Amino acid sequence: MPIVNIESNHPTNHEQRKEILAALRRVGSEVLSLPENAFTLLWKTHKNEGLFATTVIEVSLLEGRSRTVKRDFMQAMSDALAFAGISPEQSAILLTEVQPENWFHGGRPLAWQQT
Repeated sequence: MPIVNIESNHPTNHEQRKEILAALRRVGSEVLSLPENAFTLLWKTHKNEGLFATTVIEVSLLEGRSRTVKRDFMQAMSDALAFAGISPEQSAILLTEVQPENWFHGGRPLAWQQT
């Protein structure tokens, strides 16, 4: 159940946002072996006040994946953003790994739910 926070001041239309979210689900399924509906998605759009247009994707997920898998996930997301019209120079992808005892769901740490 990764949490994905997307913040952007890059002008995107509805179709581009749908494309990015579909890519996130697809890449998460193919690279991270997660169900396509496993993501909690938060998307915030900011008005571009003449600043450099950028899109930041922050993904928080449970620790334990290899360096290669994490690199492949971030590269696939960067490629998906480029396909949607957001160049690598206009994007950043941050991956945060969380220990199960530091992730609460349903009022309890996931570490408790796994035992």
